[in-house]
Amino acid sequence: MSLPLEGLHSGLSAGTAMLGSVRTAVRFDPLTPRTITSAALGVALARAHRGTMSGESRPALIAFGVSRPVRTLTLAEPAAFGPLVLSRIAVRVGDGGAANTIREADADPDEVLAAAKGKPGRAGLLIGRDLLGRCSSLVFDKPAKVVRLTCA
Repeated sequence: MSLPLEGLHSGLSAGTAMLGSVRTAVRFDPLTPRTITSAALGVALARAHRGTMSGESRPALIAFGVSRPVRTLTLAEPAAFGPLVLSRIAVRVGDGGAANTIREADADPDEVLAAAKGKPGRAGLLIGRDLLGRCSSLVFDKPAKVVRLTCA
């Protein structure tokens, strides 16, 4: 399966792609245990796929030995990114966006959730070993601007 990915940076295994209707920075890292999204992308995914947050905030390694707090986002309707299916994702709870606008899993269904309007943060997706673990190959084709994944 080929995924279009613009601006490929082979040293970082990263580029930009469309995930649903959101342009997002994407980084592939099989050494990172879990897939992690920015707060901005988490909010967009929650809205589009009826997602809810659960669990306590916990630290997660995001890059270069840096940890940030994340919570678990569960999507009622999984999101596909090529052969990769996103259904439970770690979401950074504060990184220029605000994940507090995502409904809690155990929330009262009649509760109204309000949030102030502001500039959305930058959408980002770090694809970790939880999704890449079932892939036998990951090839970055910079001239073609694609990533080729072979996954079971």
